[in-house]
Amino acid sequence: MYIFMLYIKKNNIEYSQNDVNKIMHDFNISELTSKIILSRGIKNYDDIMSFFDADSILSTPNFSLLNMQKAVDRIEKAMTTGEKIAVYGDYDVDGICGVSIVINVFKDFGYDEVIYYIPDRIKEGYGINIDAVDYIKEQNCSLIITVDCGISNIEEVEYAKKIGIDVIITDHHVPPDIMPDAVIINPQLGNIKDAKNLCGASVAMKLMCALFDDDIFNEYCDFAAIASIADMAELIGENRKIVKYGLKRINEGKNKNIKYLVDECIKDDKTIKSDDIAYYIAPAINAAGRIDKADKCVDLFIDNTEMPQEAAAILAHENYNRRNIEKAVIKQAVTKIKELDLKTQRAIILFDERWHPGVLGIAASKIKNTYFRPVILLTSKGDMLIGSARSIEGIDMHKAIKYCSHLVKQFGGHFMAAGLIIDKENLNKFKLMFENFLSGYDNSLFTPLKYYDVLAGTNDITLDFIKEINLLAPFGKGNPSPSILLENINVKDYKKMGNDNNHFRCQIDNGDNYIKAVAFSNNTQISYNQKYNAIISAGLNEWKGRLSIQAQIHDIKLTISDDEAWFKYIENLKEEFDLTLSQCLYLKESSISNKINTKEVIKRIKDTAFGALILILDINAAKNAFNLFGDIINTLDIITANLEDDKLNFNTMLIAPDIKNLDLNNYDEVYILTSYEINSCFKSLHDQNKMYIISDINKMKFTYSYIIDLERLRKIYLIVRNSIVNNSLDSIICGSDNMKKWEIHMALKIFEEVNLLNYDSNNKKYTLTNIKKVDIEKSSTYQKIKGK
Repeated sequence: MYIFMLYIKKNNIEYSQNDVNKIMHDFNISELTSKIILSRGIKNYDDIMSFFDADSILSTPNFSLLNMQKAVDRIEKAMTTGEKIAVYGDYDVDGICGVSIVINVFKDFGYDEVIYYIPDRIKEGYGINIDAVDYIKEQNCSLIITVDCGISNIEEVEYAKKIGIDVIITDHHVPPDIMPDAVIINPQLGNIKDAKNLCGASVAMKLMCALFDDDIFNEYCDFAAIASIADMAELIGENRKIVKYGLKRINEGKNKNIKYLVDECIKDDKTIKSDDIAYYIAPAINAAGRIDKADKCVDLFIDNTEMPQEAAAILAHENYNRRNIEKAVIKQAVTKIKELDLKTQRAIILFDERWHPGVLGIAASKIKNTYFRPVILLTSKGDMLIGSARSIEGIDMHKAIKYCSHLVKQFGGHFMAAGLIIDKENLNKFKLMFENFLSGYDNSLFTPLKYYDVLAGTNDITLDFIKEINLLAPFGKGNPSPSILLENINVKDYKKMGNDNNHFRCQIDNGDNYIKAVAFSNNTQISYNQKYNAIISAGLNEWKGRLSIQAQIHDIKLTISDDEAWFKYIENLKEEFDLTLSQCLYLKESSISNKINTKEVIKRIKDTAFGALILILDINAAKNAFNLFGDIINTLDIITANLEDDKLNFNTMLIAPDIKNLDLNNYDEVYILTSYEINSCFKSLHDQNKMYIISDINKMKFTYSYIIDLERLRKIYLIVRNSIVNNSLDSIICGSDNMKKWEIHMALKIFEEVNLLNYDSNNKKYTLTNIKKVDIEKSSTYQKIKGK
């Protein structure tokens, strides 16, 4: 359970109440919405207007893009003379949507001498390849138009020219120092700042607009919108207009084939937003190119399939298969990550020949979101390693790989994502070089700080407010959904959700207005008699045509700002501390000789954000901890009872640890704070040289106050036996009205020692044995507490 983590105001832009009042007056909106706009550095009337009215956004003139006129002239010549044209696209969402736009537009204007080609991700890899050029030549094509690729294919373009094929490259990836000898349209070239964020499909759409008619935007902005969201293009300027009008077309069901896919992927009848495209639609489109052939999706989108509804269902099913493959890759990658020293390593670069190359990008993206590291996942392709890279905010992945380019056979991409090919023998050198590049960045980039736009109360979150912030949509990269900090909230109706209880719902309030809230992938245990701070985004829940306010909780922590709040929190943990201290009785005794003072611990923790764990064993020690570690307490993860599975080893304070299930292997140094002389109990949990007793607290003699007599053990065994038969032991282990948590845990340990129970440590399950009668006196734990 996370308690502390820094909440930082995003951008920290200063503005006055007069600024707020002016926007409220000029646009007739609430104070909170006005503050959100100002927090993003938007003060100019025209800029604010462009958020509320997409029509006011000026699109980049098509012919202002470098080489646009040359490309139009060459295509017009081809159409005039009846040349056959090949549209060559990438196999991801951006490429698939871009190819679909170009093919559809040619068909709309009656030019049929057009084919498309998308390479096989596994067999051919990214970009143009020689075999594909030969195939295109066999189809009698004399012109290739690329979509979302080609900017790095110098040799392949030269080969195409040699055999009589001209090439027009439309791409948006960062151009290399030396580019192909072709007509190149790439918004990265030239000085048109507003166009530099366009995705590949949008660049292709602008080419079609220049070639035929600007009204093409109105017909195909839905494809460009999907591509922009999937490719994480910044939703500012022209991209906002593309996505806003694209989503409008999608919700109106203008393109029947997109609608088929939406209906298959999103069963609810709801308004489709950018998040829905990112979470449901884009992955289904991507799945075609990742685990099969992207042609299936293009054929659906260009109306080249006899049963489009069935084709959409197949894509949705393939996405299900993709998710299963992806989960396996992530699970295997996490196992490898446990072997890394993330205290010293800033990148996660992993190789496994079992991994399917089609899911490496999306797996890398999820891993980097968990571990706050640039991630590169690689698999084998012959003698080479091929892979996908994903970066974190503030670190340019393309620039990082370029820094190591003498060790890379081929690469391409942009700020947040890239693909690459490496010789196997260069992998270790590449890792070292990549780390060298990252060494120039500040530690803060690799720390999971939580940002918010504005401070508010639940009274401010009304239906009118949500309608106002929806005018700022579409949300995504460059224009995220507003993050709101709520302080000192009360929580009620807390209930866990999901098959693994990894989500929860509740109601929250810090005024007199409770609102519903949900949290995903969050194991926080909520106590009703405590106050919390939370970062949320506010939205609407649509259910059977009814709208209600629903907040999504992105992070939540106890409100602990002074001694009084801290002591209140600690007092509520008596059950947990009793369990910790009782478990100390049955750990193998072996002394820890290392002593350290608080001042030295603080110094070490300040040196790095990773690898340090402070264990707090009893209430007296916990109460002292707030004063002892006040200088650094807001930089620590503070957790109760159990470390989270696969948790990144940020510096952590673990209060009242559940010693039986404690795994300390992720931490380089462990500091124990206790007011008792029980330091002999922990050596078995970690390397002796990495464990320290904090010496600042005067130690008292530990008394064996946790005693269970034989009669009580018999009663507990009957309860345990019945609960195992009824598969309800887990709830009893958490404590009950007639049994304390420490009591049941100690009893289970005794039963295990005398073979009344077997414990499976992998599955964390107890099973009954066939033994009918045992001698409890043979339990070493019982011997320790007997007669004390």
